[in-house]
Amino acid sequence: MEYHDSVKRCIICKGKMKLIRKIGKADIYECTNCKIVTITNHEFKKVLQNKLGQMYNFNNYSVESKKIIKRSRRLMSIIQKYKNKGKVIDIGGGFGLFSSILNNLSSYEVEILEPYLETKYAKDIKVYKKSFEEFIKKNTYKYNIVIALDVIEHFQKPILTLQKIAGLMSENAILVIQTPNYQSLMAKLCKQWSWWMVEDHKFMFSPNSIKLMLNKTGYKIRYFSTYEDLYDFKKNMDGNFANIDISIIRKLLKGIFFGLFIPFYILARKTIWRLELGGLIFLIAER
Repeated sequence: MEYHDSVKRCIICKGKMKLIRKIGKADIYECTNCKIVTITNHEFKKVLQNKLGQMYNFNNYSVESKKIIKRSRRLMSIIQKYKNKGKVIDIGGGFGLFSSILNNLSSYEVEILEPYLETKYAKDIKVYKKSFEEFIKKNTYKYNIVIALDVIEHFQKPILTLQKIAGLMSENAILVIQTPNYQSLMAKLCKQWSWWMVEDHKFMFSPNSIKLMLNKTGYKIRYFSTYEDLYDFKKNMDGNFANIDISIIRKLLKGIFFGLFIPFYILARKTIWRLELGGLIFLIAER
């Protein structure tokens, strides 16, 4: 197997990177040791920008807002156990929904760093319309909580990013990370796992690789879990039947499969998550 020049060695453990699959024009390399993935996308920039506009569409996002709010509140209850007040910076805050919910809790003062998307939910929150690099250069404030939900996988240099994030953190501050788990049961079962998102993701992490990377950059993990919503699991599994052209057969096979699988999944999912096979990694770390 040949190795691409830019991904010959793992950024974490310096292990060899092996080409494991292709998605469209993207090459996906995996470290044979620590199990981190590097995504090299060869698509033309114009095509890429068009796809990103579809992926990060506010109308599509707002349709799922109730589900996102429910998930956000569950994650916030975990955050509150480790830090129940303080100054918060939400890196890559997206449309601002998570921050707006957190900001409504009187014990938190929230700010958002979001250079690209319009933070429509964050009406009463200070928003920095800068890149992470621009923000780091000028910021002198220390935060009690740094949030990076579905963000670390977008950075070209995640180790350097984590080192710079440490400079934002006050004494006893916490870092909150969420990122897709490419070694999840969902990713293994779904032919078209939507969270690959090769148009915009630079790296994908396994539980092992994210733990190693945090340790390498001086963080100590205080909370670690994997999980996913049943809705996301089923939506991804739907893709396994997309190539069946005859509608009645497709519906029949889906009905049989989901009728058998969903009850098993509901009973087994907490065990699946404890085995670190959930679709999303969620963790809290400190320096």
